[in-house]
Amino acid sequence: MRIADSEQVEGGLERLTLVPESLDDLWHLSHVIEPGDTVSGDTTRRIQRNDDQLRDKGGEREHIWAAITVETVEFARFANRLRVGGEIVDCSREDQLGHHHTLNVEEHTELDVTKRWKPDQRDRIEEAVEATDNPDIAIATVEEGQAHVHTVAQYGAEEVASITATTGKGEY
Repeated sequence: MRIADSEQVEGGLERLTLVPESLDDLWHLSHVIEPGDTVSGDTTRRIQRNDDQLRDKGGEREHIWAAITVETVEFARFANRLRVGGEIVDCSREDQLGHHHTLNVEEHTELDVTKRWKPDQRDRIEEAVEATDNPDIAIATVEEGQAHVHTVAQYGAEEVASITATTGKGEY
């Protein structure tokens, strides 16, 4: 994780600009971002057109900047992203204010998190920053006829490979 910027904002809140650099960083953010926080970043949103001449195609995706008040946070491990949902409170398109939206945060996606940071949350962010330099760890287990390779991450172990082969004598 990289902290790109930090600034105090009104009301005793602090805004951190964070750049998650790994899946572990997204996992840490899922434990730090809480309902009621404000998260902002670049996103795409399907915008409905009201032209009579255009056939309704369900809208087109447009690139916007949006700030949302967090309602839900989901670490989607198998999609390699963090999903942060809530109501849009500030946006580059004023007609989208008040609508609900989900920010899909992926690795190397810059986002701003504005909140009253608790000491344990700041510690967790600092640990994620320090863990960026840690080496990757792999575990290989070998058993008769089977071998498994797992990588160890902060969010858990993940299987990378599984090999099965015969070990007996004979024409195999």
